[in-house]
Amino acid sequence: MRGGLMVCGTASDVGKSHVVAGLCRLLARQGVRVAPFKAQNMSLNSWVTDAGHEIGRAQGVQALAAGVEPEVAMNPILLKPTGERASQVVVMGHPWAQLDAVAYHDEKPQLRGVVLEALADLRARFDVVVAEGAGGCAEINLLAHDLVNLPLAHAAGLPAVVVGDIDRGGVFAALYGSVALLPDELRTVVRGFVVNKFRGDPALLGDATTELQRRSGVPTLGVLPWVDDVALDAEDSLALAGPRPRASGAPVPDRLDIAVVRFPHIANVTDLDALSLEPGAEVRLVERASALGRPDLVVLPGTKATVSDLAWLRGQGLDRAVLDSGAMVLGICGGQQMMGGVIVDRFESGRGRVEGLGWLDVTTTFAGHKVTRRRQGVAWGHGISGYEIHHGRTTRGPGVRPWIDLDDTHGAEAEGATDLAGGRFLGTVLHGLFESDGFRAAFLAEVGRRAGRVLAPGGVSFAAAREAQLDRLADLLEAHLDLAALEAIIERGATRSPAATGVSVGQGSHVEVSCGAPRGAFARALAAVVPVDGAAGQATADHHDRLAKPKGSLGQLEALGERLSAIAGASPPPPPVPAAVAVFAADHGAHAQGVSPWPQEVTAQMVATVVAGKAAINVLARQVGASVTVIDVGVAHPIPEPAVPASVLLRRRVRAGTDDLSAGPAMRIQEAEQALDVGADVAAQLVSEGARCLVTGELGIANTTSAAAVVAALTGRAPVETTGRGTGVDDVTLAHKVSVVERALARPGRGGGPLAVLCSVGGLEIAALAGFIVAGAAAGVPVVVDGLIAGAALLVAAALVPDVTGYCVAGHRSSEPGATVVLDHLGLDPVLDLGLHLGEGTGACLALPVLEAAARLLAEMATLDTAGVTPSVVSGPRRPSPS
Repeated sequence: MRGGLMVCGTASDVGKSHVVAGLCRLLARQGVRVAPFKAQNMSLNSWVTDAGHEIGRAQGVQALAAGVEPEVAMNPILLKPTGERASQVVVMGHPWAQLDAVAYHDEKPQLRGVVLEALADLRARFDVVVAEGAGGCAEINLLAHDLVNLPLAHAAGLPAVVVGDIDRGGVFAALYGSVALLPDELRTVVRGFVVNKFRGDPALLGDATTELQRRSGVPTLGVLPWVDDVALDAEDSLALAGPRPRASGAPVPDRLDIAVVRFPHIANVTDLDALSLEPGAEVRLVERASALGRPDLVVLPGTKATVSDLAWLRGQGLDRAVLDSGAMVLGICGGQQMMGGVIVDRFESGRGRVEGLGWLDVTTTFAGHKVTRRRQGVAWGHGISGYEIHHGRTTRGPGVRPWIDLDDTHGAEAEGATDLAGGRFLGTVLHGLFESDGFRAAFLAEVGRRAGRVLAPGGVSFAAAREAQLDRLADLLEAHLDLAALEAIIERGATRSPAATGVSVGQGSHVEVSCGAPRGAFARALAAVVPVDGAAGQATADHHDRLAKPKGSLGQLEALGERLSAIAGASPPPPPVPAAVAVFAADHGAHAQGVSPWPQEVTAQMVATVVAGKAAINVLARQVGASVTVIDVGVAHPIPEPAVPASVLLRRRVRAGTDDLSAGPAMRIQEAEQALDVGADVAAQLVSEGARCLVTGELGIANTTSAAAVVAALTGRAPVETTGRGTGVDDVTLAHKVSVVERALARPGRGGGPLAVLCSVGGLEIAALAGFIVAGAAAGVPVVVDGLIAGAALLVAAALVPDVTGYCVAGHRSSEPGATVVLDHLGLDPVLDLGLHLGEGTGACLALPVLEAAARLLAEMATLDTAGVTPSVVSGPRRPSPS
């Protein structure tokens, strides 16, 4: 069997995750290599893969159901709410941005490529991919920018089934209404309904499913019964209302009473699942001091908003109630942070120094980089495994000691903290500890000992229990779904005539659907480029001859003034101020070939430096009054979170770096087009905000290798003539770098057109810069081109629309040899020649005062007539006007 399926729902919490998990297990039992997928998940319960990537907890469990290792492609976007309206956006396993709903909506188009690439990757490696939707599939106010439901299924050619929850009531209206609200192109994707959570005799449904099919054209593939004995890892807070753990109530006699504080932003509550399976323990959730009672153990679980939830804890009086209860207290991750003396948080809440509860002598300082990794070790004589997900760095003081010994691929270290006065208080950063059966039994035995109770051995294997529940789900689907029909849907895909739906929808019901940004920003800019105004340039040349000076005595300033006039269509030209510098950042797969001594992580670090205003380009831009915007169009590593929200950073990542150009194409055409659109959009945005001059900048370790290849391909020059030392490589590495470029250009099947070259050997920032240059020309403003990287982008742009060169000014001559090749090929004279090769737009930025001077001389300098100067005194040769 080969194919795919999307499982959507009429609403949240209708059972989509369980259906996907059950299908994964069912197909895996049949020998099908299957993988789960969810494009975008919103959850505070997450999973850390072996590679250290953070994904949704549900996709981790679904991967286990499929019998495969969880991986980041299974959940490329994870939203972790940090407040009522904001979330941390995790992209491909790493924090990407902190956004509110409106800002995230604006960013969605840029994430389309990430989602489609991850899905395509899984489909290439697995027989079947079972994708899960999110929320309701017919939220017509969201369809135009939906990344996770039917628009994605339509774009990827996946058929879909829609799950409805009959226990809530109104399931047939929900199923029919969902299809009726959809536009035609999405309605054809829906191939079946599943009725979930039915209590009672299916005969009570009568011919309801038959009537539903008659009205909608969609068959019901099965009715799944309500089951009480399946409780897999919860995906979101809605699941906390379920049967386990209990939300309130008195402790049960003869069992350990475990009270878990239910924080408003509780995270990874799945830490409690293993405790809930123990027959000798009763787990209950507590939100008020009056409900705490006298528990044997209090758990302060993880939270995505430590400082905020600590204030809530105090506001509820739970801090005093827990302390007075005399219970043993365990803090996990954020819970441990609260138990310490001091929290220093300038990243998550921005509150700075906050006093903790003071129960443990530990201090937590929040950092921009999130730690996500799996750990192994020993605690209380038993092997344990768990995982870390935290921004906080917790250090122990002399009043505590560690209680966990970690020893794994991340090194050996002592972990956790417990007080020296009896061990009532314990803390750890590790999630998932209680899934280790031996440790869980020992820990609960100690809780029982402190409480004066003898805990009967539970003998529960958490892993076995989870496996049994996954098998139970598969058994339910096997017994209650029409598997033959479902398998046929998976194999045949999403093709179905709109007429087959049988749903009649009135005029005005159509919803424009797109999985990504409005395409064609670059194409529109290309069409809008017109030749510069030669007449205006000539008028300025004539005006120069009338100025109070010898002809041609201002040298290149005269040529620059004439070029500015030709661009503006006016003589004299307006000063090119204010200027806006756009620094496009991306990484390159060629880095793997050892072409640079610098680690790839430096790109992300330098982006953060620009955001902080501390890079060379910031210093120079401040000197000339230019703005700086840095655009992540393809950075491979997480960008350190800024101390304050940064308006200078635009997150437009197409993908996390290119592929190795020496082994195959650097990028796909869709990715190149998306990057071109990014650059065009940025240019248009900056001009709309008042910029009258655009400056090209870039960041990216190993980008000179890609640029050298582009220049060689588009000029016909040999790689040895276009390839330089970049970040300062020695002779041996330079020779190797040249050979890498030669191999890339010698690959069979490489096209020769500008877009083919861009895809084959280019970079995402080169593509974005090409779009930026073309859109600047379309807007009629001068574009100051920096060094080699921007020069390579200009070659691409000029090959597509030659008139674009007339709008460009070469800011400087980079010491990279390929830069001179570009200047010679395009006939451009650089403003400066200072031996620079830093990039970032520094050379171009330094040229700005010269450009402004060229314009102001024309507007403010006296003419021969106004100065009363005799022309014969000042006659002399004049430089020819530039074309």
